[in-house]
Amino acid sequence: PCPCEYHPVDLIDGVCYAHATSVAMNRDYQFVFAAPLERAHDPNAWKLVADGSVWHSRPLPEEHEGIWGQTYNGFIEPDTGRYVVMFPSRTADDFGTINIAARPWDRPYSDGFTIASHKGPSVTRIRAAYADFTLDAVFTVLGQVDLAFACRGVLGANDSVSDSVPCDASMREYAAVRLTETGCSLITVDADGKTVVHASLETAAPASVHVECRNGHVRAVCGGETVGEMVVDAAPAQLGLVLAPYSSFTCTRFELEGEPFRWTERWNTIEGLLGAGQQHPSKELTTLEATYEPDCWHRTADGVAGMGKIALKWNVVCDAFTVHAPRAAGLGEMGIWLDGFFVGSRILSQERSAFTMTGLEYGRHAIRVEPLRGCIAVSGLTVSGAPENL
Repeated sequence: PCPCEYHPVDLIDGVCYAHATSVAMNRDYQFVFAAPLERAHDPNAWKLVADGSVWHSRPLPEEHEGIWGQTYNGFIEPDTGRYVVMFPSRTADDFGTINIAARPWDRPYSDGFTIASHKGPSVTRIRAAYADFTLDAVFTVLGQVDLAFACRGVLGANDSVSDSVPCDASMREYAAVRLTETGCSLITVDADGKTVVHASLETAAPASVHVECRNGHVRAVCGGETVGEMVVDAAPAQLGLVLAPYSSFTCTRFELEGEPFRWTERWNTIEGLLGAGQQHPSKELTTLEATYEPDCWHRTADGVAGMGKIALKWNVVCDAFTVHAPRAAGLGEMGIWLDGFFVGSRILSQERSAFTMTGLEYGRHAIRVEPLRGCIAVSGLTVSGAPENL
């Protein structure tokens, strides 16, 4: 997720809760951090207690752009326990709006899940890989939503600035049941972004879908009518959702059956620049043999390179990871930190340049990369983990 804007802070039963909203193009992704009031001055006391679906815009004209401008602000009513918030948005005609929402502070939604997009697309993945599976879903869809599977595209932002969106690779290399307000189709999207429609069904307001995948053979039924069949790569891979701009997907039933396998995700270097709070790299591509301006990153054909006071940092969930780095004669030494502790280095002029760690405790980890000596080049990060219980 992108850097955030923090506001407000609530005090409940001696605990401070600080809310943060992503400043990506779509600002429907939030975080909530918490710390005891008596230790709120101590950075080490703050813990991430919730992220993701903390707040979602509604498909209303006055909330066309979701949260826009800043973040939400509010208060908890002491007598009712309601959390009342105010948030700014914009209409499709670019008129600013002020909106109010309220719900109980301590009772989360239990009617399924919602994911939305606004000016930019949205992408999410399940932390489990499947080869053969059966999926039954009941939903309301606006715009265009892909129920994706066989997902192998690289994740990450397109630039390390505010208003960033998922990179093009995040929305490639997958198969899907594509849902719109007028129909359902079976598609594949290749590594170049080319979309092939294998079968389609016209139907008004599709509200349910049944998908079966066996040995790479996929069959889909929408609202009781057969959509068609197609063949995909049978190797285990993640499932996910890909939303076109100005789309929403509210799902009240999502039942997935099948044997879950370890999952693997590849993250780009731009996501590492965001995590480390770095300026975006030069727009021009450079080679690994170039002389780099110190203290800034430079784009390469498959990542970034640089020297001096620079860093990459990915905030991920995993129990194993690999930092990918190319090998070149003129490169120096790359250092790797895990959760604030130095864990090793690689001399990138030597044959073995990638750095791998396994056997970590499954959960949230911060992986940081910095130059130790000379210039370094990094092409991305791969993380993996045991399948999560859905």
